[in-house]
Amino acid sequence: MKRLLVFVFAVILLGSCGKQKTVKFVIERNTTPNIILDWQCENLNSEPVGAVNSYLGYSYISGDGVSQSEGDVSLSWFSQNHPNVDNSYPRNSVEETSEISMLKGDNVGINYRVLSQCVEGESFTFKAIVNNKKEYIIAEHISASSSYPPNAVNLWFADYDETINWIVP
Repeated sequence: MKRLLVFVFAVILLGSCGKQKTVKFVIERNTTPNIILDWQCENLNSEPVGAVNSYLGYSYISGDGVSQSEGDVSLSWFSQNHPNVDNSYPRNSVEETSEISMLKGDNVGINYRVLSQCVEGESFTFKAIVNNKKEYIIAEHISASSSYPPNAVNLWFADYDETINWIVP
């Protein structure tokens, strides 16, 4: 009887170990944006400027295993002569969160967004990496190209915004 109890306890313990996951959320810039050549997209020196920002935010909805209830990561790109750029500005093509502990089956709300101004042709991929091995694509080749005519309100501004539920695999 003692052996049976030890065996059952061992099976339960081993089964619960497989449920613990580490998750990182990642944004990758797939392409370099093109600046729209228009007088509304120029700096004070009449040079064309543009910017794009991608964002992924997560918030815990339900389950037992999350170590951090919410967080985010963003990846920005500014043209070289943009007023927000100096020589130390990083031009990364990938950004990621730190690792988050979750359990298989946890429900996480994910909001991903791309905002662009005076650029077109940008593309981003949003994904989750589980246990530093398996990649899960959340959204691929997302763009908010500012390819519609400007007016006094939008100034070549575009926004792509979506929220989904994601279950930890």
